[in-house]
This record gives sequence, C-alpha cells and structure tokens, in this order.
Amino acid sequence: MSVRRSATQLSKLASVFVRTACSNQRSVRQGLGPDSLAIADTFSNLGVVAMNRGDYPAALNYLERALAIRQRLAPASIVVANSFTILGNLARRRGDLATAGDYQVRALEIHERLSPNSLSIAANLNNLGLLARELKDPVKAKDYFDRALALKEKLAPDTLTIAETLANIGQSLVEQGDLTNALEYYAREFAIRERLAPNSLGMAACMPAPKAWSLVCGILMTAPRRNS
Repeated sequence: MSVRRSATQLSKLASVFVRTACSNQRSVRQGLGPDSLAIADTFSNLGVVAMNRGDYPAALNYLERALAIRQRLAPASIVVANSFTILGNLARRRGDLATAGDYQVRALEIHERLSPNSLSIAANLNNLGLLARELKDPVKAKDYFDRALALKEKLAPDTLTIAETLANIGQSLVEQGDLTNALEYYAREFAIRERLAPNSLGMAACMPAPKAWSLVCGILMTAPRRNS
C-alpha cells in the first residue's frame, strides 16, 4: 500500500470518527445535558483528531471547550491536567512555545500533586524537555529528560519509551558539544530497540545526530587496524 493511499484512508477514517463523535455528542447531550464530563471527553477526542489532521483552529476550539467543562465540574483534577497536556502539545505544534510551556507546567503541577509516581509526569517532563530544546536551552532540556528517564526506569523498565528518552538526552548532549557522553546514550537506545523491536522503524530512526556520527567516524578512522 502506498504512503499516499494510506494517508487518504486515514483521513477518511478520521472523518468518519468526527461524524460519529458528533452524533454521539448530540445523543449524550439529550441524556446528560450540555455540561458533563462525558461531553468534555467527546470534545477532547474531537480536538485530538482535528489536531492530528492539521486543523489547529478546530482543535483549539474543541480542546478549550473540553477544558472549560472539566475545570467547572472537576477542578484541579487529572482530567484537567490531561487537557493542559494536550493543549500544550497543540500550542507547540502551532509554534507558540511560551503557551505550550505554561500548559505543560500546569499539567505537571497537578500530576505531581495527585499522582506523584506516574508516567504522566514523565510525559510532561519529556514535553518540557522538547520545548527547552526548541528554545535552544539544551542544559535545561537534559535536566527535564533526566527526570523523565528516572521515572520511566522506575515505572516502565526495559521498554521502548525509555529508548526514546535516551535518544532525547543524547541529542541534548550533542547540542552541548558533549559528543562522547551522547554516544553512550545513543548506544543504550540502540541496544533497547535492537532487543525489543529489531525490525521497527525506530531502529532506522535511532541513528545519532550528524555531529555524533562524525565522532564515530573519527574514532573508526584512527583505531588500530587488525592484521588479516
């Protein structure tokens, strides 16, 4: 199946989901009234679909409506934190990094208070690390990624999500000019992917950054050659 055909089918499936969700939303409204957490969930799902389709104005509309209901019916709750996280991801995609950071921090504060040992905290820390990297602050980015890695190693050891964080730390080290330590993280990432998903696209994607590869090539070029 071609990439174009696959993308077309995904778009059609997304459209079907939106129509079905809107129909369900009308049915739920009749049974639960205009404001309920179920309605908020529907708005949130519609927002995520719109965001993934690249329709950011529609996504923002749905996600803000979901947040408003959740803040009214379940203030300072996990579902509010989830709304903050998704809105932060949307803001990042739109290039509004300041707003994205604000949402991720607000989500992190709720998660740390209500679920101090959860992967949701690691997700927020990872998002903040990505934002810091885009803001050209690799030191702060690595700090966030280190904290995310510590949680993931505790709660989800030996998983692919750890490989992703190792790659992020490696990239942050490259941006700091610490290529030697960066390679150590890339090697750990590669080992996990090779063991857990040897035939996945992630294996192809886990190649170190060009600067790190330059260091690898330099090491190989200067290494003593073994006699055949």
